[in-house]
Amino acid sequence: MRTPTHQPGQAAFKSIPPEDIDWKPFPAFPPPARLAVVVGQPAEPGPYVIRVKVPSGVKLMTHIHWAKSGEYITQVTGIGPLGIEYLDPGDDPRRQNRQ
Repeated sequence: MRTPTHQPGQAAFKSIPPEDIDWKPFPAFPPPARLAVVVGQPAEPGPYVIRVKVPSGVKLMTHIHWAKSGEYITQVTGIGPLGIEYLDPGDDPRRQNRQ
């Protein structure tokens, strides 16, 4: 992943224009969904901000927000390292790709 414009510990926040968002596939999401790192490094300890883009008709299990009416983008703030575990292992795209 390319280094985001702003990193934790910087004195001033630098804006990140939409055209500079680097959307990438994420193995724990269905293939059409994309993830972009805005701040930090989610795989490492420390604060991070990510955005998740889900096209119309794609469902992220076990979430209740299903992109029925069109694409949506949501922002998530957390403390790393980022990890995703599915309640039903059969919903995990990482397992489906191995079968």
